[in-house]
Amino acid sequence: MMTYRACFLAIACAALPGARAATPLEQEPGTQAQAPRDPAQAEVRATDPALRDAAEELRAVTAQLERERGEWRAREADWAARVSALEIELAREQAKRLERESQWLEFTRAFATLELPTAMPPPAFLAEKLAAETSAALAIDNATTRAAAARRARGEELREALNRLLRTSAVDTLDFLELGEPMTHAGRGCVGPVVGRLVDARGRLVGSLAAERLRLEASHSARTLTLVLENGYEAHGRWREPFAGAVSGPAAPAGSAAPAGSASPAAAGDASASSPVGDAADRGGVRRIVLEGVDPDLWIEALPELFDAASFRRLIDDGLWDVPALRARLNELLRHASPVAESGWRVRALGAVVGDTLFDVQLVETTPEGGVARRLFADRMTIERCEQGLTLQLRDGALEREGRTAPFLEGRYRIVLPSADAAAWAQQSVPGLTPSSASNSAPRSTSGAKSGRAARGGG
Repeated sequence: MMTYRACFLAIACAALPGARAATPLEQEPGTQAQAPRDPAQAEVRATDPALRDAAEELRAVTAQLERERGEWRAREADWAARVSALEIELAREQAKRLERESQWLEFTRAFATLELPTAMPPPAFLAEKLAAETSAALAIDNATTRAAAARRARGEELREALNRLLRTSAVDTLDFLELGEPMTHAGRGCVGPVVGRLVDARGRLVGSLAAERLRLEASHSARTLTLVLENGYEAHGRWREPFAGAVSGPAAPAGSAAPAGSASPAAAGDASASSPVGDAADRGGVRRIVLEGVDPDLWIEALPELFDAASFRRLIDDGLWDVPALRARLNELLRHASPVAESGWRVRALGAVVGDTLFDVQLVETTPEGGVARRLFADRMTIERCEQGLTLQLRDGALEREGRTAPFLEGRYRIVLPSADAAAWAQQSVPGLTPSSASNSAPRSTSGAKSGRAARGGG
């Protein structure tokens, strides 16, 4: 390639006084350089060393350009030869393809003219067996298809009923888009997979919830209902965080943890032990959404597949225990079991007794000053022995403290009474410690008993 210096030299040579002869770059290819016509110009070039050197350098550059032009012409000829060879090869292959298509068409025409012998029908027993197997397979497929369609339709009905109940309960920030199909997991009724959206007060989308399963927990005595989302995550834009209790990943957002209390809750249930699917960093754990002041019966009637079987057992008192007298005896025994005088647990309300189970129970923990530390509402309660003292096992309820209500973790709560004398309790005829046949002989009527729901407003 010509450098700036070579161009400068060519211009300088052309600008000499009286220069009219063509420079080497202006000459036609294949012609020899002619001597300058002007003798004065030739004399100047011969006597000036700078111009002589510039002319020599210009001739070298011209020779280099001529060599490069020859190389490019050779390359152009080579590529032209290759293109010509490829065009010839392409034409040859097209001719071969047309020949093959023509041969195949003739073959198929000849094959269509052949007369094939008629095949014999299968034996009668084989035909009957094949027909029976085909009919059975079709029946199974049809039954499976109908069952799957019924599950999907029921899932859609549950979704509509759940969204309707949420709106009637003044929950406007959560709306479920997908509930999946009803199923059973670890002996509990549930539905899944679940997809919900989170909206603000103006109905604008702010996030989403996704979970593998959804089930419901209800407490009649506390009038609370809990939506339990298992193995999922909450998402806001690009931010995604698994529920509390996930195997890995960051901590869950605030508000998803269970309430703390001095009484120890029961061990975690099946939801926390379930294995998350997919990436553990994206989903896992359990999210509980608590609704207060609702009637669980409406939810149970509309969504029966999502509740535990115990939620349906609203049994009437069996009449084997005098409920008011039993409540008085329990309060006396609890007073002696308290390590601090004028404090401890008291039975505020007791609805009924069936076998060894107490229903619609309200417990109040008092302080030495006579105030209320907390209240417990439970649909069911049992009294059990432990290594030291007694244990009160409460099911399906809620804890109220300082005006705030939180459901039991996994629907269970446990109160340990280490100072309780199990033998003294058994002598006083207590369900679970004394057979019902050995209970007191007082009248068995329970008409004067107040349920936990009716007595909730008391202190």
